Order: sequence, then C-alpha cells, then structure tokens
Amino acid sequence: MNKKILITGGTGRIGTCIANGLLKRGGYDVLRGTRGEGNGKDLIHLQYNDLDAMTQACQGVHTIVHMGYYMRNDQFLEKHIGENTVNAYYLYEAARLAGVKRVIFGSSNHVFGFYQKGDPIDSNALYRPDSPYALSKVFVETIGRYYSDRYGISCFNVRIGNFATDGNSQPRDIRASYVWLSNEDCVQLFTKLIEYDESCKYLQMFGMSGNDGCYFDTSDNAVVGYVPKSNGAVFREQLRHTPGRVRDGIDSNTLTRHNFVGGYNNSMTIHGDFDLEYLAKISADYKEEPSIY
Repeated sequence: MNKKILITGGTGRIGTCIANGLLKRGGYDVLRGTRGEGNGKDLIHLQYNDLDAMTQACQGVHTIVHMGYYMRNDQFLEKHIGENTVNAYYLYEAARLAGVKRVIFGSSNHVFGFYQKGDPIDSNALYRPDSPYALSKVFVETIGRYYSDRYGISCFNVRIGNFATDGNSQPRDIRASYVWLSNEDCVQLFTKLIEYDESCKYLQMFGMSGNDGCYFDTSDNAVVGYVPKSNGAVFREQLRHTPGRVRDGIDSNTLTRHNFVGGYNNSMTIHGDFDLEYLAKISADYKEEPSIY
C-alpha cells in the first residue's frame, strides 16, 4: 500500500523537487499543499488557521514534509511570528489529531548562523540564529521537539543548506558551495527520512550534499542511510570568478566576506534591512574560508 505524503509548500522550489522525486520513485501518494487554489486532485488548498480544515487535510497521511514558509527577512512580527510559527502550531496539532506518524520540518542552517567558520558545529550545537527568518525556524524546531516528547509523533528537523533556484541545480555563489543541497541529494535525503525506522521519535540533522569544506559536521546524516552524491566544491573555482546574486544592489559574494557561517543574513537587522556599517565591521578581519571537516 502506498504511503500518503503531504508536502506543504508543495509548489515551491524544494517541495516541488521532493514531490517529483517521490512520484518518480513510486510507492507514494503525494499531496502538494498550497495556500493558493487546489485542483481537487494532488494539489490541495491549506487553511492553516482553521484547525478542523487542517485536520481533515491530514487524514490518512503517513508523513508531512513541512516546507511552506515565508522566507524573506522582513515583517518579523506579521509574517515570521504571525504566520510561520502560528501556522506550524496548527500543522502539528492537526497532525496529532489526524494520527500522522511523522512530520519532517524543512529548517535552515541559519539557526546556527552566528557561529564562525571553523567552529565545530554538529547537529546538537546550541542555536545561534542570524536573522528574523532563523529565529522563527528555531521556534518551529522546538514545536516539533515538544510534539515528539509530549505526544510521541516522530518529528525530524532538517537544517537545509543552500538549494538552487534554477533547473541547473548548482551553487549560486561561493558560500553556497559549502552548504549546497543538490536536487538529487534532496530527493534521496527526504526519501530516507520518510522510510526511516518508525520507532525513532526525534532527529535533527543537516540537509546538505557532500561538500568539501562544509561549515557543518554532517556525519550524523549517515544514521538514516543518506549518502550524498554531489559536491559543491567542484563549482568553487568557477564561482570565485563569477558575480554572485545581487541582493538590494549588493553582490552576495561581498555580503558573505566575513567569518560567520550565516552569510548575507548576518548583516541584517531585525527588520530585514542590510546594515552596511555592521557588515564593514564584521568583514574587517575576514580570512579565506577555513575548513575543519
């Protein structure tokens, strides 16, 4: 019997990648959740602030992959607290009421963004969020921890690195090459997590490819049988001679020339603006990318 999988943010970059990968593999009935209009078939409208509607949407679901998220760093109170964290509560509570076995949350490497490059950062490191976005990710991770401890739902938090926005599936700038997650590895990782031992009630891990010099210790990922095939380092020399993404008129390679692992997020205020004075301060003692893994 196929496992029924609900992917929130099912029309987004990562949600689409996972959905397509699961369908190609076979053995799954995949529902893609969206805040837009559904199609009455595999694409369903999710009403996050309606617990009854969310519980109905979760009926018969084995695993929820939670990718639906407001990702910009502005509107901290309105979006990150008012939507991201509140929506997560409704989702986990609906999962409990509907008897969902597992919830896999697409968290972010930015929950550790204020560690310095070269610091030992494994999956059990203390949080050091670097931005409004990361603050809300921390809160949602702890919702999963609570629902695991209190109600026995299997809850996994995956701190995703950098996922490409285009069909080429390659890192977008120099920093991304250290924390990149390729399309192929993304599908493999989430398939492994869906299929992992149902007696496991909690996991926290990194969602990254096998990148040489990775800022994070990803060795714990092997516990679920995940063996990444891609390596962002093969693009690094090319990226050193290529302009990065432009963010508010500033090249992303400039925004990441400092010693913190969070990249451009480290120079943002709580309101989501770039603080160029602070960026100059933290860039003053920049060293070339160290590697300890």
